[in-house]
Amino acid sequence: MNQYRKTQKQQEIETVAAKERRKKEQLKALERKRKQLKYEQQQSQELDR
Repeated sequence: MNQYRKTQKQQEIETVAAKERRKKEQLKALERKRKQLKYEQQQSQELDR
């Protein structure tokens, strides 16, 4: 019984860790996209001059 509870807890911890990892990866992807857009915006402004 105790062993089962421990593995269930471990499972919860791993699930939370996986969610955190996914969130971080999504944030990184958004950051990359934002930088890309910013860069493209600068490029088009330079062309307009």
